[in-house]
Amino acid sequence: MNDQRQRSLLAVAAILGMTVLTACNPPANDQRLQEQAAQATEQAKQGSKQALADARVVAKNAEQAVNDVAAGVKQGIDSKSAPSPRVDLDRKSVV
Repeated sequence: MNDQRQRSLLAVAAILGMTVLTACNPPANDQRLQEQAAQATEQAKQGSKQALADARVVAKNAEQAVNDVAAGVKQGIDSKSAPSPRVDLDRKSVV
């Protein structure tokens, strides 16, 4: 009985010792993984900011193009002058 009690006590002490060591010294891999995740997140954040800025520029250019086309259509509708001669693109001549 005494031998079994010593083994149990030794096992508990070993488990307790390993627990203390593990709690005091977190694995370097976990910390490195956390740093890499933080760095990747920061890069993604910067990339998304740049993509948003680019999308805003493209949207502004598209808006300007649509406004220019609309102004041309309005000008054509409001025009009181004689219609412009048609251009035959196949023959490269004015009809």
